[in-house]
Amino acid sequence: MDNNFDELIDLNKRMISQNNMLIKQNEEIINLLKNLVDGSKEDGAGMEYVVMGENKNIEIDVDISAFEDPLDVGEVITVANSIDGELCVYKLSAKKSDGLKVEPSAIEENVKDYLNEFDDINFEITLVNLIGNAPTTQFSTSLLVALESLNQNIPIKSGICILGNTNGNNSFEFIDDLSEILRISIENGVKKVYLPMNSAIGVVHAPPMIMDYLVFYKSTDDALNKIFEKIE
Repeated sequence: MDNNFDELIDLNKRMISQNNMLIKQNEEIINLLKNLVDGSKEDGAGMEYVVMGENKNIEIDVDISAFEDPLDVGEVITVANSIDGELCVYKLSAKKSDGLKVEPSAIEENVKDYLNEFDDINFEITLVNLIGNAPTTQFSTSLLVALESLNQNIPIKSGICILGNTNGNNSFEFIDDLSEILRISIENGVKKVYLPMNSAIGVVHAPPMIMDYLVFYKSTDDALNKIFEKIE
């Protein structure tokens, strides 16, 4: 009986912790929405930076054309936390090769893990940080999209950001700092952000002006179907 009671207490603590995280996420989304709605300032400066999240000590202010520039076959743009814990914009590219080649080498093991279901891994995978130096390991969906682009010889449309990363249980990790990712993407010309369905709770109170940017997917196959407009 005592063990069961302790388990109930532990479960209740975890539920409270999760609810607090969701409340914080929704507060960040509300801040983002206010910033977007009030984007036109009297001084004509446009959208200003708003701090969203107590864990961020450095303002992220990027001015890049990565979301608007045309992409080559096998190229994908994503926004993710670097291994140093900073949000950065990345371009991931995949090309045919005579063997697996990964740059930077720091992500080689992650690439191998993500490709463990592929019989043929003769690819050259390159991950470039467009606003910093540190790589990220949060790119499993981006990698699969890049490989599908390469396989079909169809480039990803410009203005698309691919989010999502699987964990050891083959389920998708919840996307942290979603409000900041949306801010970075929207401010730099994104048209659509693809993200896993389990992160939909992060924008549960968002109005249509934000929801119009978002495309949710249930699985990697669903993501590929929607990005390449396949018919299931």
